[in-house]
Amino acid sequence: MKVLISDKTSPVCAEILRQAGHDVEERGGISPEELK
Repeated sequence: MKVLISDKTSPVCAEILRQAGHDVEERGGISPEELK
């Protein structure tokens, strides 16, 4: 499963998701228009 993290979070959050087998992309500061 792909996961997009668009809010600022602890790096630990992304690492936990990666360890669970998810494909994680961290892109903070994305506008609502860019998410469409």
